[in-house]
Amino acid sequence: MARPILWEIWKSTRETVNLGALDQGTVLYIEVIESPHEFRLSSRVGTRRSLHATALGKALAAFLAGEQKERVLATIQFQPLTPKTIMNLVQFRQELEIIRKQGYAVDDEETTLGARCVSAPILGANREVVAAVSVSGPVTRISPAQVPALAAAVVNAARAISAAMGFAQPDLETTEARSDEKAVSSVN
Repeated sequence: MARPILWEIWKSTRETVNLGALDQGTVLYIEVIESPHEFRLSSRVGTRRSLHATALGKALAAFLAGEQKERVLATIQFQPLTPKTIMNLVQFRQELEIIRKQGYAVDDEETTLGARCVSAPILGANREVVAAVSVSGPVTRISPAQVPALAAAVVNAARAISAAMGFAQPDLETTEARSDEKAVSSVN
């Protein structure tokens, strides 16, 4: 289901596109479409990386449900990959809270110096995070000013994949109407 959407994001960004899932407390890369540029970031299907240092891992961890999130966070070994890698649980939790609020994660040279990656979670029909999609490239092509546009692209791709998997985004008006109905019925 994800492959056509991944190809669309690849066509629009021309950077490496990754699809990853949580597996044994790490990010497992399950699809990679490499950038056509000679200078690019590359991963291989089957590669595992740390949650705390990758945009995919942070997007996955930020959207895990309560108990599962705590179990996963308890297993993280905060190893430094670069001087920018998050190195403790307090800082990681703060980062995850920001990610939940903004809807996407960024790896800003935390896994590899000179590399930047933007990721968003994919939600299944049961509203649980099942995977994440990311776009990664060298900082020479993915500047901080370009992060918002890439974030919008990965969020839209993640939403499209989520919808294909049966996740229905709650309609704000419907949600508000239900809240109003509950309030009226509780008064009566």
